[in-house]
Amino acid sequence: MLTVEKWLSLLENARWLEYVRTFLRHSADLVYMLEHKHLSVVLQEEGRVPSCLVTSFFQVMLVFRTIIGFQSLVQKEWVVAGYPFLDRSNHLKRSDKESPLFVLFLDCIWQLLDQYPAAFQFTETYLTVLYDSTRISLFGTFLFSCPHERVKQRTEFASGKNIQLGDEKGLEFPSVWDWSLQFTAADRALFNNPLHVGKRVTDTCAKWICEFIQTDKETL
Repeated sequence: MLTVEKWLSLLENARWLEYVRTFLRHSADLVYMLEHKHLSVVLQEEGRVPSCLVTSFFQVMLVFRTIIGFQSLVQKEWVVAGYPFLDRSNHLKRSDKESPLFVLFLDCIWQLLDQYPAAFQFTETYLTVLYDSTRISLFGTFLFSCPHERVKQRTEFASGKNIQLGDEKGLEFPSVWDWSLQFTAADRALFNNPLHVGKRVTDTCAKWICEFIQTDKETL
C-alpha cells in the first residue's frame, strides 16, 4: 500500500513541483511582457513539445478559460499541431518516448484554477475527466499523434476491409469533445464552475504575476 509519506517522497524525487513552478514562471513572464506592450516569441530548438505547454498555458491566462475556449485551445495547440499522444501516453504500444507533459499542462491549469476559481468556467472534475480520456483508446482526439496519422490509419483499415473510397469516413473515431457520448447531462453539469464570473486571469492576478516574477528573481 502506498502511504502518504511514500507518495510525497516519490513526488519530490520526480521534481514534479519544480517543473510546475518552471512553466508557471515562464508563462507569467510572457503575460507580464505582453501586458506591458512588449512582443514575445517562443522558440524551442529541439522540437516544439515543451514550448507548446508554455504557449498553451500562457493563452489560458489571457483568454481561453471557458469550456469551449479551453477545448479549442487543446485542439489547436496539441491535437492539430501534432503532439504525439500515441507515443507520449504509451497506452497502445510500449514506447520509450512516454512523457507526462500533457498531465503537467493540466496540473499547471489546476494550480491557477485553485488560486483563482472565479476566472474559470470549468472545474477540477472537468480537468480530471479530460486526463482520463487520454487513457481511453476510444477517441480519435488523443489516439494518434497527428491529423495525417489519423487519416492514414482510417484509410489503411478501410483498404484492408475492402471498403470503397469515400465510405471510410464513417470509420472515424468519436471526438472526445462530444461529452454526451460518455456522460449524462447531470454528470456534465459537474464540469461547470458556479463561481465563474468571466474575468481575465490577468485582471484578477496581475499583482500575483508581478510578485511571482520578483520572488523568482530573488531566489536565482
